[in-house]
Parts: sequence; C-alpha cells; structure tokens
Amino acid sequence: MGMEKFKAPRLVDAPEMYDPAYFNQLLRAIEIYFSQLDSKTPREVDTIRTNGRLITMPHALFYSTVNQTNAGITLENLFTFNNVDASPQDITLVSNSRITFEYAGTYMVAMQGRFANSANAVVEIDTWYKKGGTNIIYTRNRSDITARKSALINSHLAISNHSIIEIDDPLTEYLEVVWWAGDVGVSAEVQPVDASPTRPTVPSISLQIFMASRN
Repeated sequence: MGMEKFKAPRLVDAPEMYDPAYFNQLLRAIEIYFSQLDSKTPREVDTIRTNGRLITMPHALFYSTVNQTNAGITLENLFTFNNVDASPQDITLVSNSRITFEYAGTYMVAMQGRFANSANAVVEIDTWYKKGGTNIIYTRNRSDITARKSALINSHLAISNHSIIEIDDPLTEYLEVVWWAGDVGVSAEVQPVDASPTRPTVPSISLQIFMASRN
C-alpha cells in the first residue's frame, strides 16, 4: 500500500543548551510519526493508493428466486429477498425485505426487477425506495409494460432504479424497495434457465448496494 502526501510532524528547534524537555518533545514527535506509519489507518494521509486488495467498503447483493404478486392496484408491494451473494460486508437483510446498515454514510443502490404482464393492456409500474418506513423523495421511477403477447404468453419488462441514499442513524433506519402496478395481472417473475444456448436464471428482483462515503 502506497501513501501519497504523507505529512511528517514539524520538529521543534534545538536549544543551545541541553534541555530534557526538548528531547522528550522530540522523541514524542518521532514516536507519533512512526506509529502512524505502522497504523492501518494513518491520520495524516491525504491519498492511499492500493492494488484493490487491501481496502473493503460496505457492500451487498440481494436477490429473489420466487415470483412476487401484486397485492392490488391501491396497495404498495414490498420486494422480498431470499438470497444473498457477493459476501456482504456490513449490510444485512432482516425479515426478508429490510436492509440494515452497520455504518452511517452515503450509499449507492441499484435494483432491477423483472416484471410480467398477463393483462391484455399496457400497464404502468412504479418502483421506489423507503427509509425507515417513509418514502424517499425523488426515488420513484415509472415505466409502462406492454400488453400480453397472447392469452398464454405474458409480456415482460426489466426495470432498473438507481439512486443515492443517506443513512444517518443505522440503529433506526433501514431500506426497503417498493413497487406498484396498475393491474393485478402484473407480477415480478423469475425467468428459469433457458437452453440453446444455455442462459442463466433471471431473479424476480436483485439489489446491489455500495457505500460511497462514510459520514
């Protein structure tokens, strides 16, 4: 790990006569300097350059492998998750839908939902985020899913919602991902493995979270 602009302490000027207090102060300054060099988090470093192996930031990836139905056109739906990937760091899933954080800070969040429409009409779909049970302003995203292809074949639409959120009090605040659709024929649907060529499963919902900075 290379540290740029590391700041050495200013050493006091030497007196003309021997002074025990001066030597004690000098030794203390040198001790502080080397203790910072030995520290994993030096206090006077402006920039740390690494190969990416020595720094970890809070992050997580959650997703669901089950279909999720629409509760009704006058109700909101909370996305639920049943899988955790990417070795989550300091971010936890609680009660299948609540995301909790170890540290206060600014976080980048990115969800993607895969929706299916069995209705024979274009349907509006909204997605947004909640913090501590309250809607987060300006995180709502609206999309339109086309009418079904036929009576037996649904139409499909992948919807993404990217945002930046602030977690001020990790003890009381948590994140939820919410969706609404204007017809009960809309659901968040898993796409199983396909063949020729082999294509992986698509989850009904996935959510990536990364800390951008700590408060």
